[in-house]
Parts: sequence; C-alpha cells; structure tokens
Amino acid sequence: MGSPEAPSGPTAPSGKPTPEGVEVEGFAIERLVGSGGSGTVYAARDEVLEINVALKVVQGLEGTHLSRFEREAELHTQLDHPGIVRAYRWGREGAKGWIAFELLDGADLSRYVRTELSVEHRLGLLAQVARALHYGHEQGVIHRDIKPANIFLASDGRVLLLDFGVAKLPDKPLTATGRLVGTPAYMAPEYILETPVDHRADVFGLGVVAFQLLTGSRPWVANEAHTLLVRICTTPAARFEDRVDAAPVPISPEVVPAMAAVIHRAISHDPKRRQASAAELANDFETLLSGGFDDVTATRQRPETAAADRLAWARARAARIQAEAQRATDIPDSTRSDATRAMELTATSNRAFWMGLVGLLAGAVVVLLVIVLAGLM
Repeated sequence: MGSPEAPSGPTAPSGKPTPEGVEVEGFAIERLVGSGGSGTVYAARDEVLEINVALKVVQGLEGTHLSRFEREAELHTQLDHPGIVRAYRWGREGAKGWIAFELLDGADLSRYVRTELSVEHRLGLLAQVARALHYGHEQGVIHRDIKPANIFLASDGRVLLLDFGVAKLPDKPLTATGRLVGTPAYMAPEYILETPVDHRADVFGLGVVAFQLLTGSRPWVANEAHTLLVRICTTPAARFEDRVDAAPVPISPEVVPAMAAVIHRAISHDPKRRQASAAELANDFETLLSGGFDDVTATRQRPETAAADRLAWARARAARIQAEAQRATDIPDSTRSDATRAMELTATSNRAFWMGLVGLLAGAVVVLLVIVLAGLM
C-alpha cells in the first residue's frame, strides 16, 4: 500500500511521545497523534468537560490563516450530523488556536484504498460521505477539500467527514483572488480556473475519491502540481473501464458500465453535467449497491462538446503560464507535500494569465480573418 496522506483531523492515540513545551490551558496533553498541513493533533484530557478529546493545535495564526481557523472552528461546532466529526469547543491563545474534537478510533480512507475492503463496503461508505456533504451544502457550506485523508473510518463503523479548514460559506469569500487552497488532485476545474464555485465542486471531489477507491488510481495524475491542474482542466479523465483490471478488489463485469456512468458523470468538466446534488450522487451509489444497474447507466451523458473542451483548454493554458510564473518566485514545487499542497498564485501570475488568454484569442481572430479573406479571393 502506498504512503497515506498526512492526517488532517482527529484520530486515535498512536503512542508517540508528546513534544516538549506544548501546552494548552484546560487540557492535559497525553500523546501526539499526527501532524499535517492544517495542524497537529494530540490525544488529550479536557479538564473542563472531563472527557478525552482529540486536540487539534494550529500555530502561527494571523491574517488569512486566522480567518480560516476561526471559520473551521465555528463550522465544526455548529454542524450537527452523524457523518461529520463532532467538535466540542475551541479557543485561541495568542497566535495559537485549538479545537477539541471527539476522539476517534480508526484510520482515514487513504489507508484503505489498496486493502481488501469489499466493493459493497466501498460503495456504502461513499454514499455515507455524500449524505454528510449534502447536509453541509444545505447549511450553505462547501467543503472544497474532499480527499481520502479527510474521510475517517471509525472502528465503530461510522464514516465521518473531517477538516472544514478551507470550507466556503455563502457570500463570505475566504480565498483571495489568485490563490488556490486545497489538494490539487481533487480540485474541480471551475475552482482551478477561478470561476464561480458551488456545491458541485464537492461532487467532483467525491467523484475523484470514488474513482480512486474503486480502481486504486486517480483519473488524472502528474508529477508536478501545476501540470496536474492543467491536465484536470484540459484532458479527459482516464476511462474507469480501463482501470478496473488493476482494482484492489475484483469488480463484477456486469456492474462496471453502471459504475463508470456514475463516476464519469460526477467528474465531468462542466458542473451542469454532474449530479445536481451530493444527495443525488448518494442515491446513485446506493442504487449501485442495490443492483439497479440499468437505472444509473441510463443517465450516462454524451461526451462534452469540442467547443467546451477548447474553452477549458484555453483557460488552463493561461493557468499553466500562471503556475510557471509562480515557480520562478515561489518555493520549488518538489519541496511541497502533494497531499497538502496549497497553490498560491501571485499578482505577476495573474497578469500572465490575462496576457496568455488575450494572446490566444488574438491568434484565433487572425486565423478567422485569414479564412474569410481566402474565401473572398
């Protein structure tokens, strides 16, 4: 099994020693559980509530990072759903923030991709995640970082959604223009291209997770983040049918076309072609689980038009110019974690974006004029 993505939410104690000097008022920290891009998690005793908790500690809070932390904390303490990890309370001590979550026993989904987990179990947990997502969407919350590391399989059988650190609330933008925050492999094209994003971006992310969970690989891969972003926007996803032979567990040939129909619909480039809601995607997973193959296969959509593909290509080509401009002024891509990488696009990159797009359109106009003049001669 490949290396799991860095943990980003509460997990059970691992037995690792607690680093010296880590103190949070009101908590007796017992041991380190894990750390990732969004903070460090400890098993601790909440001396106020008198319960054991998973204490997430985030250091260096200021500016956007502070706003993101406060949003995550408020969201987790307000959302009440069996498929979303529970947060009891949160607070700040200067530039250090903390959230006390329920202490879970189990592991995140990234540890189960290449295991013997049955197809039925995989479909069932995907449906549960979709239901939890739909609840969040009904509250006006878009998660924006759906990935295996943010889906937790508890030992008591629960499937829980973690980490709302980059979530978006309606009419309350958090991410500045020219900045992408999240995990590139699961980002929807409209988010990468900085066009309006709604709940269907989460449908896309869960579609990518479903492709990976059922085949063992993702629909788009690349060694570098900016190349991966361009591929997601410009190239068709790998065919689900072509990947099932390497699936971690055998999939019956009779269900493959229906699975392909559901998943490829979810990861369509055009949000309008995806399932209209996470609840609809949950229904599709449950239909597959119950054997209603004909029902979901009938929803298979025709390939996206060449015009739409060309438009996506033009935009992503400019985005590639952005990324290349960024690489000259930012941290080398090779030093970042692929699982938790945050893509920050600078003002210089934004100028490159528009210059690239204008140049592309100007070239198209020249070609059209040549064709028209040739017709008049």
